[in-house]
Amino acid sequence: MSTFDAVMNSRKFQRLFPWIAGLVLVVGVVAALVILVPNTSGTSDKETLPAPNSPPVQKVQQTKLLKKLSPEARQTAGKFLLTAVVRENLDQAWPLAGPQVRQGMSYKDWLKGDIAVATFFGGIKKAPMSVDYATKNEALLEVLLVPKKTGKAYKPAVFYVKLNKIKQGKTHRWVVNEVTQRVGIPIPANLNN
Repeated sequence: MSTFDAVMNSRKFQRLFPWIAGLVLVVGVVAALVILVPNTSGTSDKETLPAPNSPPVQKVQQTKLLKKLSPEARQTAGKFLLTAVVRENLDQAWPLAGPQVRQGMSYKDWLKGDIAVATFFGGIKKAPMSVDYATKNEALLEVLLVPKKTGKAYKPAVFYVKLNKIKQGKTHRWVVNEVTQRVGIPIPANLNN
């Protein structure tokens, strides 16, 4: 009996044979999938060249970010927070509200206070703003509202305010198109002091 026959007929090899065969099968299936299945991730090792006579590739124009928010945009956001968000003087908030906030409401319905704007209770003591981004026609602000009133029911909250510049006649003006409250992040209680 040869050495090969002795190894093939040994009990140890016969116990390991199904495992070895399974491993070889798995390696074979993976290799076949890598070779046969096309790359659908959108990336390639080789750069794809456009076909001859194809239209030229269009470049995406990047929006220029501004270093500072215009005073008009900041004033619009501040006045909107002091009126619509606290549900006071809603008549003053109406001209500052953009179409996404108004949602087709009439002025009369707007004055009832059931509007698409997050509410803040307790008045506003402080409202520091930070600019997430600003372009010449759009801005997103994060505003920390600290209530005037104290107590368990009145806590600071962070609001996002989205502004857009719209054309009105020959001029442009800023409007608030979205106000949402950020949830899930605790604000330190000592900000009321």
